[in-house]
Amino acid sequence: MYIKAVVKDRTGKTFEVVAKNGCTIILPRGLFEQARFAYATNLLLGQFYQKIKPYANQNHAIVEITTDNALLTEKFAKEGYKTSFMPLESEQIEA
Repeated sequence: MYIKAVVKDRTGKTFEVVAKNGCTIILPRGLFEQARFAYATNLLLGQFYQKIKPYANQNHAIVEITTDNALLTEKFAKEGYKTSFMPLESEQIEA
């Protein structure tokens, strides 16, 4: 499971901020998997917010957020961010 944000600064330079954990559940089935998925999602979201926090100012803007977590894709879209759902990319991201 991962979240990747493309951040742009005032000069137009873009870079990526990536948070990743080892959870491989994409579509939870059953109560146990739902609990593991919820726990992993919360940990991932906390890790992402810690990594993106230094860029939460007037000098930076989030251009796009890509994740393999459908719940987070929907959450970020409701907050007004351009989001992409890419479940296969999680194996290619190295944090």
